[in-house]
Parts: sequence; C-alpha cells; structure tokens
Amino acid sequence: MFFHLCRRNRRLQNPPLPLLKDLAITTWVGKMEYVAKSGDKTTTDPIAYTGVFKKIDGQWKVIYEHASARGEVTEKAGKK
Repeated sequence: MFFHLCRRNRRLQNPPLPLLKDLAITTWVGKMEYVAKSGDKTTTDPIAYTGVFKKIDGQWKVIYEHASARGEVTEKAGKK
C-alpha cells in the first residue's frame, strides 16, 4: 500500500475507533512528503486518509485505505 511508503506529518482527527473486537477504523488529515530516487520531493498538503484495520492472527492489518488530496507540488532535485 502506497501510503505506508511515505513519511507523513499527520494529526489524528479521531483515535482508532473499534467497530468490533477485531475491526477498527481511523482517520487523519495532514501533509505527506516523499522523495523519489531522482531526489525530487513531492508534497501533498492537505491530504485526508481513512484506514480500516482487522486483527488477523493477533496482528492489526490494513484491509482498506482511502486518501483524498487537493493537489501535489514537486520540487526538482537540486532546486530550492
């Protein structure tokens, strides 16, 4: 899942909300930044995220996630 590969500056809007003993949902709104191998840095701000987690074999796993954003800004490597 793409969003787990990115550094996120996030603030939880709500703590994880248990739906069932083995199912929970969480949301956050914040800024996401990632750097490509070329060194280009892409920032998405703001971005809203929703994740649904299920406890499988004793570990919480993401079973669904969704993100919505207004747009991205890419800063080329070597340029400030």
